[in-house]
Amino acid sequence: MDQQNSSSLDQLDGKQAFPRLSINHLLLLMLTVSFSLACAATDFAEELRRAPAHWKWIAWGILTDAMAAGVKLFGLIVLVRGWLRGQKLAMAPGHWFFLVVGPIAFANLVCLPLRLLPLAWEGRYFGQIAAVQQGVTAATYLVGVALCTIGVMKTPSRRWKIGLAMLWVLLACITVVNSSWAIRNLSRQPQWFSQHLIVMWAHLEFVFAVSFLIAAIIDGTARLRRDWLHYLALVAILLDSFTAVVSFGPTLGRCWASAIGWLFG
Repeated sequence: MDQQNSSSLDQLDGKQAFPRLSINHLLLLMLTVSFSLACAATDFAEELRRAPAHWKWIAWGILTDAMAAGVKLFGLIVLVRGWLRGQKLAMAPGHWFFLVVGPIAFANLVCLPLRLLPLAWEGRYFGQIAAVQQGVTAATYLVGVALCTIGVMKTPSRRWKIGLAMLWVLLACITVVNSSWAIRNLSRQPQWFSQHLIVMWAHLEFVFAVSFLIAAIIDGTARLRRDWLHYLALVAILLDSFTAVVSFGPTLGRCWASAIGWLFG
């Protein structure tokens, strides 16, 4: 009986079932991922050229991050297109993920060309351009925090509330990190807490991913089925987790080595 009640949550208030996966969805997914990869191509090639041989895997982190951004953009477009067509769809937890992070992914892709301006201007105004980019990023993450707050309040399942709450904390941390970077680039003063925030960011990435995966496993054991877009959100989260391992791996290694040395030294 509880299982039937849980599965009926997504069909309340006359909301329609989510449309089935079609060839049009796959074509749109290919388009958004290709667009994201094209935006990140310059950074990918630059990292391959600049990084030492044993750090080439960092470039592949840029690649997986771009793929995740393309998936997030796809999820946002599918939801918005459904609403524009007058469809009243139930919001699964994965839908809230796309609604929250989709605009962030789009803003990050749009801001990528700003990195090329210092090269075109022979390195001038690098700090100011970086501050603008980081300020825009912080603003978009702040909007994501607001949307995530709505998602936490409107999600009925407690386990998914916890997952979205972890996303809220992660987005708030990234907002603070990008704001601190923008201030640092404008003032050109080092900030002692920047490294601490990055470590917190990395740990929150994994905590959020684990919370969503545990909730999905519980759904699976209860045989509670959700739509394909919800499960696609899990793919994007796994790609983000891999990117976090690549990007923050050395920093986390030093952090844990220092902590273990302090405890047992």
